[in-house]
Amino acid sequence: MDLLIELQYLPPQIYFCEIASCEKIILESFETYQKQSYRNRCYIKGANKIEVLTVPVVHGNKHYPIRDIRIDEEQPWRNIHLRTLASAYGKAPYFDYFFEPLQSVYDKKHTFLLDLNLDLLTFCLELLKFKQKTEFSTEFKVMNTDQEGLIDKRSQIHPKKDNLIPDYQYTQVFGVDFVPNLSILDLLFCQGLQSGTMLRKASMVKRE
Repeated sequence: MDLLIELQYLPPQIYFCEIASCEKIILESFETYQKQSYRNRCYIKGANKIEVLTVPVVHGNKHYPIRDIRIDEEQPWRNIHLRTLASAYGKAPYFDYFFEPLQSVYDKKHTFLLDLNLDLLTFCLELLKFKQKTEFSTEFKVMNTDQEGLIDKRSQIHPKKDNLIPDYQYTQVFGVDFVPNLSILDLLFCQGLQSGTMLRKASMVKRE
């Protein structure tokens, strides 16, 4: 099955759980931008609270085509995000392995949100050892149900929806209570190269 889904900013782990069971990823490139979604924000676990990292965008309050959404470079968001990640995960077991390569992605200083999200997705897929091919959609398709050979998950993974992975937990940096729906970075920094195997197993449980 192929997966049709939008690009998100350092998506939550359920996003990659969906990817784990697909053969190819089709990235929606003809949608309009949606506010308060994972398209330009992610959630991580800080020492005292859940932190929200938001990429500021130009014209983000209007229904602009996602391909045309530019990152607002008047705000020092890159430094803020990297500092916050270092503060939250500096003591995580795999922080030293992944942080410098992650920083190199930010150093590209992307102009468009779509390009930033694509490079971060590619970075995460490589660490997870996911081999699925990615391609952009060639048109916008209105789908109410999944078509043969294609699963439509566009806008289904959203901060306001409880997208939980069944029977899925791991040891996080802070606190004793497991917090779901965090960015893939939380899993990678805490579990390292085991992360891909964990998501594949979770995907199999989710399908049962």
